[in-house]
Amino acid sequence: GVSRMSSRELSDIVQTQIVEDIRRDYEPEWTRRGLWDKPYSEVRRPDVTSMLLELLSHQNLADMKYNIDPRFRFSVSRSVYKGILKYLAFTGNRQYAVQPLPVKGFAITPAGGKKIRLSWQPVTEAGEPTSSPDRFMIYSRQGDNGFDNGLVVRDTIFEMELPAYDTIYSFKVTAVNNGGESFDSEELSVGINSRSKGNVLVVNGFDRVSGPSWTDNGISGISWWDDRGVPYRNDIITIGDQYDFDRMNPWLDDDSPGWGASYSDLTGKVVPGNTFNFPYIHGRSIMAAGYSFSSVSDEHFESTVDCADGSGIIDIIFGEEKSTPFFRDTSRIDFRIYTPQFMDMITKVTGEGRSVFMSGAYVGSDLLSGKDPTALKFAESTLHFIPRTGHAVRTGKVYATDYARPHFEGSFSFNAGFSPSVYTVEAPDAIEPSGKGAVCSFRYSENNSSAGIAFRGGYNNVITGFPFESIPDEKDRDKLMKQILEFLNKK
Repeated sequence: GVSRMSSRELSDIVQTQIVEDIRRDYEPEWTRRGLWDKPYSEVRRPDVTSMLLELLSHQNLADMKYNIDPRFRFSVSRSVYKGILKYLAFTGNRQYAVQPLPVKGFAITPAGGKKIRLSWQPVTEAGEPTSSPDRFMIYSRQGDNGFDNGLVVRDTIFEMELPAYDTIYSFKVTAVNNGGESFDSEELSVGINSRSKGNVLVVNGFDRVSGPSWTDNGISGISWWDDRGVPYRNDIITIGDQYDFDRMNPWLDDDSPGWGASYSDLTGKVVPGNTFNFPYIHGRSIMAAGYSFSSVSDEHFESTVDCADGSGIIDIIFGEEKSTPFFRDTSRIDFRIYTPQFMDMITKVTGEGRSVFMSGAYVGSDLLSGKDPTALKFAESTLHFIPRTGHAVRTGKVYATDYARPHFEGSFSFNAGFSPSVYTVEAPDAIEPSGKGAVCSFRYSENNSSAGIAFRGGYNNVITGFPFESIPDEKDRDKLMKQILEFLNKK
């Protein structure tokens, strides 16, 4: 075996790494607790270096705000990994390299004919200079097939020719160094129609992952009715919605567990979240309507002046994106929709006569929560809608209005409850038309509030208060996308 002091050294290094990272990224006053040398059998009996880590308490509401958030769980897991890595390097007297973080600013842009250009930006972790990547892996797939084994490249730009027309190709990128390979980037897709009616640029603005919203003012717990949060890809962290919010209610037995008690209808079920592949879902319907498409991240869209060149229509995915306060530092807002860069870019492309389709559950309520007069004016005068309310309905049935005929017709449903295939839209928005040329194009069947608007002028807009990709029926998605693109393409 090895000296028990090796376990003490491992514990110290891992704890130091965790505390330093949390203090830097989340909570500057995070408490560092003492190390215990106790005869727990799990770490006493093995003749190898070992440790037990207890970080958070599931009985502590403040702790759970961190624990249920996928961003915090990723950060702490990475801290544990880095601590173990540094311990092994220290005891082995050798150099180490930290696994890179995922790339950002991913984009697929047309380069003429069947040629495309992939580009991205590397990320180096603060305080970890060895995490810089020195190469990248590009993974690709055709249609619904699985991804290939990847291609190693050294540069952050890669050009290639697609094998065929009338086929969707999807790509993702990872960063690599001697420490390993990063998590995947978002998945972007491209398809070139041999008889294309036009080009659509799909902008993936849905990159939010977060925990649910909380309440601790009279009632205490997860306010799931307001925001269930967005899991990273998918999660199994809940068994059901909380129903006991009274801190004074004690645990009596398992049938009466008191404060924090929840239903059990989600036990054993995987909850879908942000799978980062929604450009592919949109792209399938775009191709079915006879158009070509390429896709870019919102970071690329907002920072690249000529990003939309060659595309007459912009399809912006906002899913469950919305302004999210950063844990205890409520002055920091992540995942804001209406950034100055976004508004400037939309003003530019609409000024050039390009049309916009924008869908998301919080496209209206994000304006109300932010109370930014510039953003409100932008929505009213450029996107031609005004926000009315969040939590518009609890069911997902939508129908086209008479105002929108003959461009839109029929009815469909989006996912407002649990589904194993797509995230829940728990709080869709009601938005109303603004200005001459704008009409209410869709209404929610539940209460007839306005679910979307259509605008026709020097450019055309379609904005919906529910995410397009949350429509589970592919035939409904294809029919709706075709109607939207035909409306947007007519001047």
